[in-house]
Amino acid sequence: MRFAKNLSISPGIVVGQLQHRGLVRQDKLNFLKKRYSWAE
Repeated sequence: MRFAKNLSISPGIVVGQLQHRGLVRQDKLNFLKKRYSWAE
């Protein structure tokens, strides 16, 4: 979270990138991601 704050980005972005690169498992740290839903 400090790393994300230093970069002025959401912690979810950092988590997503770490998961995408295989450094963090897909089922870990997901609570840091913000979820959005669009009503159609």
